[in-house]
Amino acid sequence: MTNTKKKKAPKPERKKRAKKPKYRSKFEKRIADELASYHVVFAYEGDKLPYTVPESKHVYMPDFKIGAMYIECKGLLDLESRKKMILIKQQYPDLDIRMVFMRNNPIRKGSTTKYSDWAEQYGFKYAIGSAPIEWFTE
Repeated sequence: MTNTKKKKAPKPERKKRAKKPKYRSKFEKRIADELASYHVVFAYEGDKLPYTVPESKHVYMPDFKIGAMYIECKGLLDLESRKKMILIKQQYPDLDIRMVFMRNNPIRKGSTTKYSDWAEQYGFKYAIGSAPIEWFTE
């Protein structure tokens, strides 16, 4: 008995395309599109900055890196995010980390403290709604 199975022809090689970043939110995608429209070269979540929460190790990945500047986009600035960003600021005081808030909401229900107040209190440069082009021409 002979084997009559036909050998399959090899598949043609496909060209590999550069992976487009998968953003974690529509807001980050909107900021990325805005940066691209300014012709700004940026990396999305390209760096990992280790930081320490007392008794535990964590890693923070800033949303965008433009030269030596980091931009973090926040729709919701909850307590966990605020604590993390304060720890990052304390452990990396020389980094230029800027915040772009989707809206200037109160930090919690019933509070008179807005996201912008919090950012100023902890020394973060910030913008509301979009990253100002002036940040990229400084």
